[in-house]
Amino acid sequence: MRQSTRFKRTQRPSISAVAGGANMNAGNPAISSLSSGVPLSTSATITWTTNIVSDSQVFWGLTTAYGGASSPIMNFTYTTSHSVEITGLTANTTYNYKVLTRTPGGTYTFSANNTFITAL
Repeated sequence: MRQSTRFKRTQRPSISAVAGGANMNAGNPAISSLSSGVPLSTSATITWTTNIVSDSQVFWGLTTAYGGASSPIMNFTYTTSHSVEITGLTANTTYNYKVLTRTPGGTYTFSANNTFITAL
């Protein structure tokens, strides 16, 4: 029987985006190539890679409190190539974001805060 690589939302402990950082367990995923690409007027796609399989979460908002209408956006599929689209944005507006990526074993890493500006 194949073991599932997805967790139900209720099985995952909550991690605060404001606290950030990485947990102290061995095997934390390393985040690289983090980018918001070229944002459109009402959406942006955040992409990054990790050195080991992990899930994809993006915290976003107008401030570093990350209070976006649907923040965080979560994808619990484990991969090394991550892509999360943020929609419903306002044109010509600066947004803050950071990503959280967590392995099936529970080790995790946050990125630093980043920003992007949506198109006119």
